[in-house]
Amino acid sequence: MLLAFAVALTTAHALAALVITAYSASQLHLLVRSLRVPDPRVPPVPDELPAVTVQLPIRNEASVVADLLASVGRLDWPRDRLLVQVLDDSDDETTTICAAALEALERDGIRVEHVRRPVRQGFKAGALRDGLATAEGPYVAILDADFRPHPDFLRRTVPLLHAHPDVALVQARWGHINRDASVYTRAQALHLDAHFTVEQRARSHRPLLMGFNGTAGVWRREAIDAAGGWSSDTLTEDLDLAFRAQLGGWNVLYVDAVEAPAELPADVRAIRTQQHRWMKGGAQVARKLLGALWRSDTPLLGKVQGTVHLLGGAVFLAVVVLLLATPALGPLQVAVPQLATWTRPALTGLSTALVVLLAFYGTTAVRRDGPAGMLRLARDFLPFLSLSTGLAVHDSVAVLEGWAGQESPFVRTPKVGSAGIARYTAAGAGPIVIGELALAAWGLLGLLWALSTGNVVLAAFLASQTLGCAAVAL
Repeated sequence: MLLAFAVALTTAHALAALVITAYSASQLHLLVRSLRVPDPRVPPVPDELPAVTVQLPIRNEASVVADLLASVGRLDWPRDRLLVQVLDDSDDETTTICAAALEALERDGIRVEHVRRPVRQGFKAGALRDGLATAEGPYVAILDADFRPHPDFLRRTVPLLHAHPDVALVQARWGHINRDASVYTRAQALHLDAHFTVEQRARSHRPLLMGFNGTAGVWRREAIDAAGGWSSDTLTEDLDLAFRAQLGGWNVLYVDAVEAPAELPADVRAIRTQQHRWMKGGAQVARKLLGALWRSDTPLLGKVQGTVHLLGGAVFLAVVVLLLATPALGPLQVAVPQLATWTRPALTGLSTALVVLLAFYGTTAVRRDGPAGMLRLARDFLPFLSLSTGLAVHDSVAVLEGWAGQESPFVRTPKVGSAGIARYTAAGAGPIVIGELALAAWGLLGLLWALSTGNVVLAAFLASQTLGCAAVAL
């Protein structure tokens, strides 16, 4: 009986390790590719500047909307060729704050539209779609409420669309206004820096497919229409539209040199809200577009990496299996000695994945900040690893919901703003917390056993499990 249990547990552990190792191989490919592709050179600003609509989708953003509109008001673009649309689905004081800020913009000669919908149909995607009815010009810039674009944002993105008629989208890199606010913001910044500098840079060149990050980007209106427009049948309408556009033959560009500063979620509840939307939305897009991807004429490499992109949330399911299996492996190896031999290939794969992960984030840190980046990596990597581990249960539930076709509303991520006060808080995670606390307790039991036997490597992993799961649950 014990032997059968050991075999089953080892098999589950090995399969989880295989998924994680395969995912790390994909990340290694993106890392190598990102080192080979140059950042697009922004061409000169055309003599005749085109009309641009700046869409600002907001809902209950009283903490940040004034700062957003002040930043948009400083955009360096001819006033007669700029239209600012505030797509306001708020049901609180945000609308009043917004109206006052828009009056100030109008006094400065900026044309504005304060769009209020009687019914919040389609959430953010619906707001963007409805706003296009009165949008002007061939290009549409999109900025979320927590972004503070630099004045030259349009001058460093629109010329790329103007010079390349085959390009549907220009995506800028996110900056982080509150990077050092807490251990949570530092961990998120570490991950997002690598996402943009490695993943987005690598994916923005054919035959790979790149997702839109939902903000800090400029779209060609023609491409939006040609791809079928904004759709609200997933929680990540940005990823959905970008993939549909590229499957339709359009190209996209990522510009690492153009930064759009933004606010990171400041606490675990806000991180949960954002992660749920991203993980579930990605799974929904996979359910919707994987078939179309494999039926398209995209080269095999693009299909494989596109599949990994859309199914990337599966790695959290594998992490949950590891969290369940690993605390029992040590004691089982004492009872079933041959287990040590059986688990060696899986442990080798996981060790390799960890090395790839360090290279992935380390390369980004050095490219961004030089030697100081390595110091930042040394400070932030373990907290990032613990946070990612702790969120595995939450993210896995979101992925499974997305694959199953379970619908849920678009929930905004709470922001703090320049005042440093959160006016809104995210909802709790409910029953998921019980699972996270159980995994924290399970990890603690395994940690105590590992420490008692001097198994330092196992103890390090279980310490990350215990701290991560407890931190996100409490």
